[in-house]
Amino acid sequence: MAAYAIATGAGCHAARAAAELAAAGAPALLSIGLAGGLAVELAAGAAVLASEVIASDGERFACDPAWRRSLGAALGGRACEAPLAGADRPVAEPAAKRALAVQSGAFAVDTESHHVARVAVESGLRFAALRIVIDGVDDRVPQTALSAYGADGRVRFRALVSGLVARPLDLPALLRLGRRSRLALARLSGVGRLGVRLGPPL
Repeated sequence: MAAYAIATGAGCHAARAAAELAAAGAPALLSIGLAGGLAVELAAGAAVLASEVIASDGERFACDPAWRRSLGAALGGRACEAPLAGADRPVAEPAAKRALAVQSGAFAVDTESHHVARVAVESGLRFAALRIVIDGVDDRVPQTALSAYGADGRVRFRALVSGLVARPLDLPALLRLGRRSRLALARLSGVGRLGVRLGPPL
């Protein structure tokens, strides 16, 4: 049985991509990509296997337990199994991250997985989420970085440069985020090389 990975930059794109895959006959949906950390023990590059996904409206989507165990084994036990929060927009400030952690009990947050989970439930498909932490709970994501990402998740370099010109004080936080991004993307690339081992068990 094949696994279908949804890794898009914004919630509306994730929902559309997941719906298209479901309509095309996908047997299962895996949300894989980056996330913000909400727990102090999770640094950049940490892998989070979602036990459940908690949407911004409080709706909860349980992840397939057998698939989660299979993913954990494929990762050699080097992943944290914990709830994952869904947000409609990036959670950028440490205070907001800590508040969300208390409210939801989640260890990480992203803007895609709850949309993919909802499509999976509506389509009667198995669902799992595997996310790599890019910024820790005490890291501020600068406005320059948020403005530079397009709706498709791609970096718009012209916007990045103009944002730095307008907000030069964002530079230190942007450099820190860049270092953490390299760690997270390297880990995500390693996960991607697992290939069919990411698929759900029969």
